[in-house]
Amino acid sequence: MTGMLVLMGGVGLAAGVLNFAAAGGSLLPFVVMSVVLGIPPLAANATVLAATPFSFLRAAGDVKDTPRVMRLPLACAVGGTAVGVWIVSHVLTEGTFRRAVPVLLIISVTFLLCFRHVKKWIDARHGRTHLPSHATLPTLAIGITITSMYAGAFGGGVAVMILGLLTVATSWPWDRVNTAKNVVCLFTSVVGFFAYVPTGLVIWPLCIVLAVTMVLGSFLGKWVTKVVPAKTLRLVVAVLTTLSAGYLWASS
Repeated sequence: MTGMLVLMGGVGLAAGVLNFAAAGGSLLPFVVMSVVLGIPPLAANATVLAATPFSFLRAAGDVKDTPRVMRLPLACAVGGTAVGVWIVSHVLTEGTFRRAVPVLLIISVTFLLCFRHVKKWIDARHGRTHLPSHATLPTLAIGITITSMYAGAFGGGVAVMILGLLTVATSWPWDRVNTAKNVVCLFTSVVGFFAYVPTGLVIWPLCIVLAVTMVLGSFLGKWVTKVVPAKTLRLVVAVLTTLSAGYLWASS
């Protein structure tokens, strides 16, 4: 168990760095738990999602500065996440979820590899910093609801989905979009934490280690990405995730 906890500590640190600095961090602990440690996918998924809010704690200070247009979408994030958790914990069986995981992982990798293009898209609009008109509110509300349902059910690659959505619905620069993404992820992950706690799926020793190291990773994110480019970290996660998807597919 000690070796398992040490391994998850390192994985949680990397996940915290990626989650806050860019996107895709939550895929890493899920892959390690389900493939390397042989933990059932439902339990691995619940454990990761219960620990994820701790990698976004730094975003709590940004909630008060979030544009007013985000108030309804954030409420939608709460409701959508709750629905996603309910589907996974009350509707899907372990076998069904395991068969779905390889597909979800490939979808997640696709969004993860799109991150660079999404950021370029945002950077291209950097000069247009005005707040969005009310016409974008339905797009934000509907889009956040759908992505939050996915976040509650699985969550891999959801940050890139949110970044893309915010780029379509607003004209904000990268810093504001990334901050809004982190706030949305904070809301969805906090709801996920409280929703998964009573399910009995969370493996608490691993969850606690992940939570602590994800917090450290979120604070180290800026420094780490200067040493190791975020795109390199994302590429490593994408390769590991793709290989894991193939393994899980073959073993289903």
